[in-house]
Amino acid sequence: MSCSLNLLNDCSGSSPYCSCPKYGGLVNTKSNDSSSGMYVSEPCFNSVYFLCGWPYSSLIFSNKIKSQDEMVKVADNLAFEHVQIMTEDVDYFLDNMTNYGALFLGSRTNVAYGDKVIGTNHTLPTKTAARYTGGLWVGKFIKTCTYQKVITDEASSQIGEYCSRLCALEGFAGHGEQANIRVRRYGGRNIEPYAAAE
Repeated sequence: MSCSLNLLNDCSGSSPYCSCPKYGGLVNTKSNDSSSGMYVSEPCFNSVYFLCGWPYSSLIFSNKIKSQDEMVKVADNLAFEHVQIMTEDVDYFLDNMTNYGALFLGSRTNVAYGDKVIGTNHTLPTKTAARYTGGLWVGKFIKTCTYQKVITDEASSQIGEYCSRLCALEGFAGHGEQANIRVRRYGGRNIEPYAAAE
């Protein structure tokens, strides 16, 4: 089973090295065909290999990976910015992968299309940042404001008790006293100043 991953700048076809995040950088590779510029990495990620080639791309493949679910786990762990899926069931990866900058699904789609014509952008998370963020989109430039409103005395007192105890554990005396004031006022409880509500 294999899954094509475009690493862009992480894998150079001009040198026998390939990016392997498990080792925090480049791993040595051995040339199968120096005239083609293709290199196969040493095994990493439990016998997952990287086929590195021109100009900056990689293909992960392994005879140890026996299921699409396992491939999803490997790909999500790698969290590359560009991921080209070339399998019979591309929608499985769309439905199950969570850590990527952009997915390119099927043989009719490619990274160049996404970067230049049909994609939302060309600014994608690199160096496994796709584990916690996505690509640039208009929402990154929109100001968001939030608000909270507790509407009953009982709710304010109950939330205040939780907040008071949490603040005591964290050493936030001022925040804790804000909570205690509400417990006194709305819960009718006599709590010592700066003490945790029991």
